[in-house]
This record gives sequence, structure tokens and C-alpha cells, in this order.
Amino acid sequence: MMSKFTKFFLFAFLGGLLLAGCSLGRQVPPLPPTATPTETLAAPTPTVLPPSPTPEPSPTAEIPPFELGQVKMLDALHGWGAGSRGVEHVPEVARTSDGGQTWAPANPPEAVRPPNGRVTAFFMDDRHAWVIYVGEPGPELVNATVWRTADGGATWQPATIDSSGLMMDFFYPGQIAFRDAGHGWMLVHLGVGMNHDYVAVLTTQDGGASWEYIVDPTKDNLWMSCQKNGVWFRDELHGYAVGTCDGVMAGLYLYDTADGGETWNEAALPAPDEVPGAYTDEMSMCEGTDLLFTDAQHGSLLVRCTDMNSMQARRWLYRTVDGGQSWSSALLPAPLGEITFLDENQGWYIAPPAPDSTVGTKVYHTTDGGATWAELAAIDWSGPVNFADAQNGWVAGGSQVGKALLHTADGGATWEQVKALITP
Repeated sequence: MMSKFTKFFLFAFLGGLLLAGCSLGRQVPPLPPTATPTETLAAPTPTVLPPSPTPEPSPTAEIPPFELGQVKMLDALHGWGAGSRGVEHVPEVARTSDGGQTWAPANPPEAVRPPNGRVTAFFMDDRHAWVIYVGEPGPELVNATVWRTADGGATWQPATIDSSGLMMDFFYPGQIAFRDAGHGWMLVHLGVGMNHDYVAVLTTQDGGASWEYIVDPTKDNLWMSCQKNGVWFRDELHGYAVGTCDGVMAGLYLYDTADGGETWNEAALPAPDEVPGAYTDEMSMCEGTDLLFTDAQHGSLLVRCTDMNSMQARRWLYRTVDGGQSWSSALLPAPLGEITFLDENQGWYIAPPAPDSTVGTKVYHTTDGGATWAELAAIDWSGPVNFADAQNGWVAGGSQVGKALLHTADGGATWEQVKALITP
């Protein structure tokens, strides 16, 4: 029986807002004084009305900025975005056709998008996308609807995930991904407690029209201890689950399956050359993230390890060209950052500064698959990065002063902030 999960705070919002405003319509002059009644009433003196003031034009409603958390650009002008807008931070999915300057909402019309909620999205190409809108984790969140489009967001179809039979405290999708237009999966967090991250993994074989549970806490096939950061299936049978044990035990949370997720086994990953004991030393805390396969053979994974004695952290890019039978590692220029590759050789790494550093975020570039990196620029923002070609890239950035969308048109050497306005 699962232990009681740690409860999350629930966010409530007001059922209505009081709106105040003013009218700039025609002003009405005061009425003339009423005559005192006498035996004979004199003819009233004509009253000349003052000219009515010309109404001032109503101020044009300010177009709200689009606070992007995810960008998928298809070329220099066209792309998808996911984030939120307004003071209520309503989750949004939108599209741009001018390089991110302006965005048009592309949400499913019937979707419930709660204030202070979140959208989890996977954008495959110009036509195919899948999105899930959820509120903050809480006992009222017992189901989720996966919306899918095959026409670029013109129309959407729903698939409601039934979670009524699960042992859970909430149903919180953390990842949705697709290998192709038909085959995808979803990682859902169900509860936490005592270094456990209780999860479910669902797969679809029909583009998201129907979903099947292959992992949940009662199946006892994927280890529920430790935090899960991602899942990826390189084909219908073979997949990986990656995460971290936060130093509670040595090693890296990395499991693989060869039967479509029915059974999972701990996977071996060679330790980096720089730290041979990274996965065996009890004072080494390691975390795996950014698991991705571009096809059945070529995959990548980021691993960060922290020496708990010196508190020094380093990060490596792992790559495989044989479906995970062997992996090679290359040291990254910073222990934290967002990474993207345009092809097998050319990539970028956006590395924010350490908490005690006075140096800003650095942009690094590689042309040899991550074996070596060259520093290109320093910027004031850090966040997910996406390049549509060798010259045009975007960072959905954040800093202490807010969020911004950055764009480069010269391969990352210089960057400019984009307003990123979203139409009402």
C-alpha cells in the first residue's frame, strides 16, 4: 500500500472580478431653475446650452505580452509557442508568422485553461501538436485531457485520460512526447513522499486518440523511488526513464525497457572520464535530464554530478549512435544550461551564471557534436533554446526582472529582445 503522499498547496482564485471604469459620453448641462408660481407666469428666457464636449477617444487596449516558456520555430518566421499571458497567467498555445514579434492564440476552443495553470506541449511539425492544460497539483485534479491537432491548430480533438482507478494524490502531467505522428507517451506525476516520485507512464499508438497505462504504482514494474525527469522510447519496444536520487543513494536513476514498458531494469551508463567514480561514490549526487532520441539509433542525455564534499558540479553530454548499446561522454562548459542541436554536429548551450557569480548567461556553440565548445556571447536571460537554422535562434528567457523572448540572426553572436505580443 502506498504511503501517504506529501500534499501540495492548492491555489484558489476569485469567482469574479469587480470592474471599475468611466464613461466619456456627452455631458448634460444642469436644468434651469424652476420659476416661482405667481398669478401670471412670464415667458421663460431661452436657455442657450453650452456646446457638448467632443468625446475623447477610448484608449486602445494594450496588447499583453506573451510569457513564453517553450518555443518551436519551424523556420525564420513560423513557429509554435507555449506559455501564459496576463496577470492571471492563463496558459496559452499560440503561433507566430513573423519570427516571434506577434502571436495568434491557437488553443482548443473548448479547453479549460485555469489561471495560474500550466500547459505541457509537444510540437512535432507545422501540422502536428499535442497539448495538456492543468492547474496546480491538488486532489481536485483527477483527470486530464490531451488535445491533438493535425492541421496546425485549426481544429483540435480531445482524449480524456481516465485516472479514476489510480492510487494518487493528483494527476499532473510532466511530459508528453511523440516519436512520430502515431506513437507517443506521457509521464504523469501522482504523488511524492520519502524520496519517492510516484508516476504513471501512458503510451498511444494512434496519435493520441487513445492511451494505455504501462506504468503505475500498483504495477511495480518501474522503481518509484527517486525523481523522474523524463521518458523516451526510441522504437515501440525500447525506451529509457531517467531522473535523480538527490544523493540519497549513489548512482544515476536510469532504467530501460525492451518490451514496450512492461518491465524495466536498471541500465548501465559508463562514468565520465573526468570522474571515474561518479556513479559509485556515495558522495556523488548525479541527475539525468534532456533524454532524446532523434531516431532508433541516435540519442543523447545530459548528466550533472555534484561532489558533495567540495560542492563542485559538472555536467556531461552523453551520446549514442547504436541505440544505447554504447555511450560516449563530453564535458559541457557549465554545470547548468539549456541545450539544442540543429543536426548531429552543430549545437548551442545556454548556460546561466552560478548563484554567486557576477558574470551573465553565456552562449556556447559546437560544430563537432559537443566534443568542444566555443563561447559566442553573454546575455542577460536564460531559458529553453531553439534554432530553426544555422543563423536564426530563440531563447524563451527568464531573469530576476521577468521573462523575455530573445532572437539571434547571426548564429548566436548577437541577440535582441523580441516584444512577443499576443493578440487578444
